[in-house]
Amino acid sequence: MTRTSTVTPDNVKEYLPCKSTSARLIKGTYYVYKYTAVKLPSGKWGTDSGYVIGKIIPGI
Repeated sequence: MTRTSTVTPDNVKEYLPCKSTSARLIKGTYYVYKYTAVKLPSGKWGTDSGYVIGKIIPGI
């Protein structure tokens, strides 16, 4: 079983439009998602993954 890295590379991070976005690698393409902070019922803070706002293809 191979493990994929959850760390976004620097060449992808430079194209993220703002702080409240994240990039997910899906089949060789990084999809950019907008997210917001939400308070969980336990009292802790979590993130609510929103909608796709774009994609980043490395090398293009």
